Amino acid sequence: MKIVNFFRELYPRNPLLAIAGWIHIGILLLCIAFMPFDNRLVMNINPWIKPAKFAISIAIFAWSMGWFMYELKTPARTRIYSILFTLFMGIEMLIIAFQAHRGTISHFNIRSAFDILLFNIMGIAITLNLLLTIVVLIEFFRIKSTLPNYMVWAIQLGLFSLILASIEGFVMVKYMAHTIGSADGGPGLPVLNWSTRTGDLRVAHFMGIHGLQILPFFAYLLSKWIQKKSYNIQNALVFSFAGFYLLLMNITFWQAINKIPLIRI
Repeated sequence: MKIVNFFRELYPRNPLLAIAGWIHIGILLLCIAFMPFDNRLVMNINPWIKPAKFAISIAIFAWSMGWFMYELKTPARTRIYSILFTLFMGIEMLIIAFQAHRGTISHFNIRSAFDILLFNIMGIAITLNLLLTIVVLIEFFRIKSTLPNYMVWAIQLGLFSLILASIEGFVMVKYMAHTIGSADGGPGLPVLNWSTRTGDLRVAHFMGIHGLQILPFFAYLLSKWIQKKSYNIQNALVFSFAGFYLLLMNITFWQAINKIPLIRI
């Protein structure tokens, strides 16, 4: 499927999440526009880098959920889920952008009563988003989809990957940091800013979140590569790839907990 066709079909599938995604692309562009005019540093990087990364990630999440939830064929419930996803992710995005505007951190910020309040509100929104994702996963196990089995499994496994990544976020809250072995804000990879000196929980978190796109995309490629193969083979390949992907995710989590960077520089 061409990218243009994807966006052309996305809006009829889920108008709200399609628009929500484009709004976050707009936020991304605003953050990029602000960067050259803001010489402040938050955790040793421009304050607008973090909201820019979250904006693109939330846009991709919104578009993915909008595309997949269409397959539930339950318009009323899907509409409610879409409203809630938009609300929860919107709250997180607003707080991250607001704290960037203030020139301070958004996550793990307990510097003042106001910062604690914002962090707690964001935590509640993220937790509710996780619970809603679990509900959507359960819905996918209940439906009789017209999609091939291997594609349904890919969506289910992608949602499971996202749920694991969201749960891992609570590990970050336990440490009140995403870096294990040193303070947040040390040397990191360009753009991603993952630590190059010690363990970083964001690596596994990133992999898990984007398993929602990677696993179904792999299944889509399978449908193009091996159209003449049986569904059993395609199911097996989807499960094998998902197992390998989740194994890599868990290895990066183990590395982080044991203070080992993804790439040491």
